[in-house]
Amino acid sequence: MRGLLPAAALTLALTAGAASDRSPAEPGHEPKSSPTGRYFVVLESPPAAAFEGRRAKDGSWALEPTSPRTSGVRRLDVTSKAVQRYSAELAIEREAVQGALAARLGRQLTPVGKLALVANALILELTLTEADAIRDLPGIRAVVADQLDTIDTDAGPDWVGAPRVWEPTNGAPGNLGAGVVVGILDTGINWDHPAFADIGGDGHDHVNPLGRQVGECASATVQCNDKLIGVWDFTNEGTAGRDTNNHGSHVASTAAGNIRSDNELGVTVAGVAPHANIISYKVCVQGENDRGTCPRTNTLQALEQAVRDGVDVITFSIGSDPNQSQAPSPWSPANTTGEAFLNLREAGIF
Repeated sequence: MRGLLPAAALTLALTAGAASDRSPAEPGHEPKSSPTGRYFVVLESPPAAAFEGRRAKDGSWALEPTSPRTSGVRRLDVTSKAVQRYSAELAIEREAVQGALAARLGRQLTPVGKLALVANALILELTLTEADAIRDLPGIRAVVADQLDTIDTDAGPDWVGAPRVWEPTNGAPGNLGAGVVVGILDTGINWDHPAFADIGGDGHDHVNPLGRQVGECASATVQCNDKLIGVWDFTNEGTAGRDTNNHGSHVASTAAGNIRSDNELGVTVAGVAPHANIISYKVCVQGENDRGTCPRTNTLQALEQAVRDGVDVITFSIGSDPNQSQAPSPWSPANTTGEAFLNLREAGIF
């Protein structure tokens, strides 16, 4: 069990300053050059989804566990007092590390992102020399270069046998996904497509289980409804989350697109869960040869937001570039997305 490093002890260690007192860097974890100039500075304490609590000397909780597995709840509740208190402790830890980084590098650093739910990390813009210079500071578990993943494809409902659970079977009610919120991490979404309309081709009128819309839905250009209840954009393309590749819309419609019939062609198309709701998280930009480029720093920020939004399911049709070197061990802190998805599962999200 990994517990939170007490903030007072961490601050003392970080401000000690003597090189002989610093923990040696883990062998084989030297930072690599980042294609985006961004790095994950992964801190020692576990994120909220995996924190198992810390006890005082008398056996009482000094900090209550926030991991759903340990605390016995179904989902990570980001509004709970335990999560709020632990998040505040992690913020103190991040601030202490930021101070040590500034002292080591001789400049102030403004994080691109701060993660506390599925990962405990700062996202910083660094040079390779700076990344290597900070990796031995106390409180830092790893310094990991951003990585560019690429979009993959998906198959349709018939392949996975989805129609078999749409109709009542052996006394079990049929389920087309009504009330389930599906988060799509991809190239964005074409919000005006009929696959994402409020009322589907079968006449189903969607209900927003969150009771609110999130992200870019407040923008006058983004057309959200009770089906598409959220649109976020973590890229710099300036499209407010609109799909510039069509892959994200393809994946979203495969997962949860409305039932629609084309009488002229005599075909009916539908997503696996056609009555589910959708929140789109744009993490990829248009790449070479029509392949989306998906920085992992975007992906982890989107996963963090998805936990806050309360999604039930994540669809992630993105993978490592096959031309890149061999992926790190799934147990290595360098495997940022793998560990984040494990913590996403711990948070109660499929």
